[in-house]
Amino acid sequence: MATLPYNLLYQSFLLQQQWWYNATIGLRGLSPHHEQAVEFGARQWLDVLSPSNYLLTNPVVIRKTLNNGGANLLYGIQHWWEDIQNHTLGKKPEGSENFVVGRDLAVTPGKVVYLNHLIELIQYSPATDKVHSMPLLIVPAWFMVACVASMASMASMAS
Repeated sequence: MATLPYNLLYQSFLLQQQWWYNATIGLRGLSPHHEQAVEFGARQWLDVLSPSNYLLTNPVVIRKTLNNGGANLLYGIQHWWEDIQNHTLGKKPEGSENFVVGRDLAVTPGKVVYLNHLIELIQYSPATDKVHSMPLLIVPAWFMVACVASMASMASMAS
């Protein structure tokens, strides 16, 4: 369904994406590595804004919703509510009892190197002899803060 207004929204998004790409490359004073980091960050924000991520601007979802009378939305809400309930009750995800370390679940030894009221910084031990000289800091999205905070009372994510 590439009709108006969806085609217009999509083309506008692609133009914005191209503009930001051009704005984040060839920056004076940045090393290639940092330039890639800036471009990557801009791409992440743009992907959040993609019209395909929203119900009212995704013609595929709208068509499916119309074709099945909204059952797809109801089904999704039911799954979301089950996830909320299971998380609140401390239930593990269905099937997780069959997880095998190294196949379904990765674990890496590490230690807390900094801790305050806001963050817990974990330094993981290298699994190979070759490591990058610049460490990688992973920051979860802010919308996950409430989820992570509620998990803190149940168990450490690093255990």
